[in-house]
Amino acid sequence: MSLSRLARSIAESPTLKLNEEARILRERGEDVINLGIGEPKNRAPITAILSAASKLSAGDVKYTPTDG
Repeated sequence: MSLSRLARSIAESPTLKLNEEARILRERGEDVINLGIGEPKNRAPITAILSAASKLSAGDVKYTPTDG
């Protein structure tokens, strides 16, 4: 049985590829902050937590600009 042309044209998932690269770098002892899928493996910096808490307490909650 062979795969269809459509099935053969499906590209590798960029997200899964990045996850694999992050895993390899981590195994080599590199410092990696993986912003990929799943639960974070790193703790959020306390400065980020305090800043987020301050913004939430002040009601300063809004969407980011669509261009990033």
